[in-house]
Amino acid sequence: MNNMIKSNKEKEFKIGIALSAGGAKGIAHLGVLEALEEAGIRADVIAGTSMGAVVGGLYALGKTPKEMRSILKSFDEHVIKNITKIKLSLKGIFDADRVHDILYKLYDNKGFSDTQIPFYSLAYNIDDMKPVEFSSGLLLDAVQASASIPGFFPPYVINNSRFVDGGIYSPIPLGILKDKCDFLIGVSIPFNYERIQLRINPPLLQVMARSISTLANQLYKAKIEIYKPDFMIDLHELFSFTTFEFQKMNEIINIGKQSASDRMKSLLKKIEEKKRQFGINH
Repeated sequence: MNNMIKSNKEKEFKIGIALSAGGAKGIAHLGVLEALEEAGIRADVIAGTSMGAVVGGLYALGKTPKEMRSILKSFDEHVIKNITKIKLSLKGIFDADRVHDILYKLYDNKGFSDTQIPFYSLAYNIDDMKPVEFSSGLLLDAVQASASIPGFFPPYVINNSRFVDGGIYSPIPLGILKDKCDFLIGVSIPFNYERIQLRINPPLLQVMARSISTLANQLYKAKIEIYKPDFMIDLHELFSFTTFEFQKMNEIINIGKQSASDRMKSLLKKIEEKKRQFGINH
């Protein structure tokens, strides 16, 4: 009988982390995860949209934030610049093959079955006009599907279905995790696509970018209001950065870490309060 009843100290308390979209600014999620780990907070389940999916998938595989930093540093400047090298087509202005090559170096042929904690990647099926929560198959496919920003990258095709960035449905995947954890942390990145500075910068692109930004920021507010995470880490400090400034990733990561560290005392207090509600004494 004693073996069947867990004491308060043995009760499970699952922490979920939802990582938002954000392009290059989303690399700040590494810094946030690093700050959380240093404070003794690890995710028991994680979900991501777009760049949040890229970072979340690596974390779920067991990569530490410091290991992820090291991996990113291994990409030379030429590789980073190639991500946003213009290749105009009717499907997008950037070449998805370059992104695919980088993601293959990150994920190889690993699948969701290789993760150490549950991971979910959010994308949007533009043929069925429905959001899709990936939780099986190849991580590379799920992550690239989630990160294919409409207009900038071509849709990513899986089994004859076309997928685009999950951010057009939910920039932050709070809904996926709401019922899968006891304490939900959301990490959000401000959208400001209109600040994009490219060598080719037609007015039409600027109108499209501003429209996406407006919709995404409104979606953020709506999703947070609906799902009410236990704690939000809002990285508004990144607003001055543009979506494709991958060359500034070290600075972006450091801002993410500092921003999360500044909020850590409040976060730890909230976690302890929630644990007491669950009758957990530690």
